[in-house]
Amino acid sequence: MSRTEADKIITRKVRTMLARGEPLDHLLDDYVCAEMIGDFPAIGFFLPRDRETFYNNYVLRIDMETTQELRDFMKKLPGKINVSMDGATVNGKQKIVYTVSRAEYSVFVDWTDLGSTKHQTAAEITDAHQICTEAEATYGAKVASIPFDNAERGVANAVCSLLGGSVSTSRDPAHCVDLLSKDLASTPVVQSVMAEAKEVRDFVKTDRIDSIRVESNQASHDSEFVPTAVKMSDTRMNLWYDYIKASRKQHGFVKLLWGNDLFRAYYE
Repeated sequence: MSRTEADKIITRKVRTMLARGEPLDHLLDDYVCAEMIGDFPAIGFFLPRDRETFYNNYVLRIDMETTQELRDFMKKLPGKINVSMDGATVNGKQKIVYTVSRAEYSVFVDWTDLGSTKHQTAAEITDAHQICTEAEATYGAKVASIPFDNAERGVANAVCSLLGGSVSTSRDPAHCVDLLSKDLASTPVVQSVMAEAKEVRDFVKTDRIDSIRVESNQASHDSEFVPTAVKMSDTRMNLWYDYIKASRKQHGFVKLLWGNDLFRAYYE
């Protein structure tokens, strides 16, 4: 088997796992590797040994190919385009993330990294205008509107004036809904649930207990695979939900612990 043939097989496997939303760690699982070697014995020489190699050699390439396919498809669609702007502050510096939408499809375009410490600078307006004009040239269509979050109102209005025509601005409804869910996560009732979920997570992630879970999963498939939940310092409701859901999945494992010899020896 050549390197090219092996790459095609591994790429198909990675595409399937990404489509299913499975973590890259599954590609390093002994059972997954053994299954691939069983189907293609010589592929064992070419299988990556760490997550970084999978990501750099396969995921990045698949992402670029998929994005280009989506862009080529959107170029064929009728109608104008929308260029959405979402402001974000990272480590105290201002960034704007841009996406282009046409019909019901959207694709990431670019982001600014101007090092500005405040919103709505002249440099941001110039950069946003350039991105919009490049998008018009790429998709062969004029910009119809610029959806924005609250922080980028001034930039969006200035770009509309520069573009001319009938370009209008609009608030991004998805962003507003997202903020509502963030506020919901700060309510006392959700915070009380989060506190209980944290107790479960901290308990099962104790080194000795986590080792028991790993050994149990290797010995049988009775215990459900549980991804590690990480509590974010500033996040949206969907990540709180994932955190709570991952803690709930520990229910079967915790019930089995009391009959586990390793846990009883550790507990006693």
